[in-house]
Amino acid sequence: MIELQTLGQLNLRGPDGRELSPILAQPKRLALLVYIAAAQPQRSHRRDLVVALFWPDLDHEHARAALRQATAFLRRHLGERVVLSRSEEELAISEDTFHCDVCHFDRACDAGEWAEALELYAGDFLEGFFVSDASPELDQWIEGERDRLRRRAIEAAWCLAESCRAEGDEAAAGRWAQRALALAPDDEGEFRRLVQLLHSLGNRSEALQAYEQFAQRLARRFGIEPSAPTQELIEALRSGEAPAAAAEAGLAAGERPAREATPAPAKRSQPPPSPGLATSRGRFGRTVVVLTLGVAAIAAAASILLARRGPALSEDRVVVAIFENRTGDASLDPLGLMAADWVTDGLARTGLLDVVPSPDALISSQALPTGGGAGAEDNRVHALAEATGAGTVVWGAVYREGDSIRLQAQIIDVARHRLLAALEPVTGSVEAPSGAIEVLRQRVMGALGSLFDPRLSEVAMESAQPPTFEAYIEFEEGLRLYMNWQMRDAIPHLYRATALDTTYLQPILWAAMAHYILNDFSHVDSLARIANRQRERMLPSERALLEVVQAAAKGDISGGVAAVRRRVELSSAPFWHLLHAMTSVDANRPQESLDALAKFDLDWANIRGWWLYWHWPSQAHHMLGDYRRELKAARRARRQYPDLQPALAFEVQALAALGRVAELNERLDEGLMLTPQWLFTYSYTLRTAAAELRAHGHPEAAADVLQRAVDWRRAQPLGEDMDPFTRYEFAQTLYLAGRWDEARSLFEDMTVDLPYSVRYKGAIPCRINYLGYLGALAARRGDREEALRISSELDSLEVHPVTSLPRPVWRASIAALLGEKERAVALLLEAFSNGLYYGTWLHADPDFQSLHDYPPFQDLLRPKG
Repeated sequence: MIELQTLGQLNLRGPDGRELSPILAQPKRLALLVYIAAAQPQRSHRRDLVVALFWPDLDHEHARAALRQATAFLRRHLGERVVLSRSEEELAISEDTFHCDVCHFDRACDAGEWAEALELYAGDFLEGFFVSDASPELDQWIEGERDRLRRRAIEAAWCLAESCRAEGDEAAAGRWAQRALALAPDDEGEFRRLVQLLHSLGNRSEALQAYEQFAQRLARRFGIEPSAPTQELIEALRSGEAPAAAAEAGLAAGERPAREATPAPAKRSQPPPSPGLATSRGRFGRTVVVLTLGVAAIAAAASILLARRGPALSEDRVVVAIFENRTGDASLDPLGLMAADWVTDGLARTGLLDVVPSPDALISSQALPTGGGAGAEDNRVHALAEATGAGTVVWGAVYREGDSIRLQAQIIDVARHRLLAALEPVTGSVEAPSGAIEVLRQRVMGALGSLFDPRLSEVAMESAQPPTFEAYIEFEEGLRLYMNWQMRDAIPHLYRATALDTTYLQPILWAAMAHYILNDFSHVDSLARIANRQRERMLPSERALLEVVQAAAKGDISGGVAAVRRRVELSSAPFWHLLHAMTSVDANRPQESLDALAKFDLDWANIRGWWLYWHWPSQAHHMLGDYRRELKAARRARRQYPDLQPALAFEVQALAALGRVAELNERLDEGLMLTPQWLFTYSYTLRTAAAELRAHGHPEAAADVLQRAVDWRRAQPLGEDMDPFTRYEFAQTLYLAGRWDEARSLFEDMTVDLPYSVRYKGAIPCRINYLGYLGALAARRGDREEALRISSELDSLEVHPVTSLPRPVWRASIAALLGEKERAVALLLEAFSNGLYYGTWLHADPDFQSLHDYPPFQDLLRPKG
């Protein structure tokens, strides 16, 4: 009997008990076997449905051929009597020769054999299993089965717990209940169920101990407290009350678990029938005395606009400003952000107005003038309108009165200098503000409906639910860090926002964008798939952002540029112009990059200390051969960031291309005292100078710079304690200097494989780059056989298709050094078609020096736009 284990550890063993490793090494064919065995067991599967699930991108003929090859492979290793063809159109698994744990688990549950079922349930279905080119439908099936089987296991544990309690075996009942919670350790509903059971068994102290452990887990993993109903349940237990009533009261008040064991449905749940939500103890329980104003008072500041003259704005374009926090409590700042975000979401989903997307309004708001005094608010309103091109601004504030918040809003026609509407205030609980924010959304939409389109008033009453306040706080912090280019710090907050509210789409998209900026494409791919399942309920701006993420996941640079263009059409926020510039350089469209940068608000980058901004104008000008403008941009960067190494690297690259050797050497002297950033070290600056000097006809000056680089490094400690990156940089310097035996000795001893994904040749210490350098060195010393062997080894490496892009570039280097020009260019074209970044590196790479007069290589370098 062949045994397939999918619950917990994934394994496949033959009748002799040995692993069937050829199948286990083929994820897609293994997934096909699992699907045929586990999906609707005892039934056959139509071939047309199977090919649609596994090969959706192939035409019918090629998809059927792929299925035939896969089934032939499975039969070759499993035997002819396992994967059966019941007709020309159907596939099935023989249960006489094949055992699948999922099928037996389901049968045990159906028969009420709960103990047997839980013995089979060793863990989640296909835990950690990944098919790199899986269709969204296949991913959805796997996740759906994983959820379904987990829920069945949880119910099996509870059935055993209840059965043991009825039989008087209290210890066993407690153990099975603990097993149920272990299967969904973050699910507050399951935890409260455990507390109820322990209380009914008289184990009050055990229930309280379980609560302490649960609360510590939530604090450690998510940085949050248990929800109000859970806390009320425990308070009732501590006070000696019957806890069931407290738990039911909490749920009746509209509370839902902050973390669900199962995925939430795509549609948001219905809002509570009343504007407010039930009051419960929360993180904002302190009282702050504040100034309270009426509708007329908040609207009075807008009257100054009547005398204001400004640029022509689109009155049909609406932006919702972040509501000002006038509570005196800084911890309530996220309320204003959340109010603006949810009102914007409601307006945008109607498709009846041109609405500035919420993240873009947030970005623009961060650069608004601050301070008080006469006309200060007027200035901020106009600044927001001008930054977003919106002639209509929804402006408001948040106030606090005891345990309540009050939201007040006004609608201003900035284009015509008049107040359109001052809305009645909305009140709600400070601890559970979502209900008040939903009422605010309805009132703003209703007011705009009376002004622009009556249909808005109708749509305003459709069911919707804002994200939980706790989730929004995490999202806002993640987005703030993202906009400050602190990607690694932003990602945990975005993940926590998703964990706190699984219906909240924005954190998923922005987490994917952060991974994209970090070149972490395996995460980009998985997050893009998750987000794509909610595509139908996305706003146009969200769909455009998803398209950017999907293009990045596939390595489709041209598609990424097109997607960013579409996103820019929806917003004039600075970030999107910068992303447009970045992706255009990557796609060898330097002039398009400069055009995008011309629309970018440079002050916005300077406020955030974004030295990296200057990388793109420098790159774009260099790719166009306009080295004087490149030098001008680089010197602006140095004035802005005089102490940073990358600003010097930008200037040195331009000076080298211009052949201004004396100035370049003076600048290199300054570099010894500058602060490195990311990959921009002093060694990098020296190597850049040498490579550019050599590429632009100054080999002697290049040799001098490389000698300086070698001497400088040798003056530093070179012992075993040298960190891997420094050792790697030194080996690169020796390679450029032509000291190939020394470089080879260092590269051969390197084993560190840093867990970063970079789409540039040679950028970081990793196996691909070590092999690449060794292959190039073999070609340079005339060892053709060794060079080709390493090229073949590079080709066979098992790595993610996008993050393996340096691999064909190294093979192109080896081919070029062996005199195979046509093959070298073909390999470079392959790399660029799969997502390799363009930039200034290619023309300065010494491995491709022999191609500089080769027309196909010249065409490859020529800018495309």
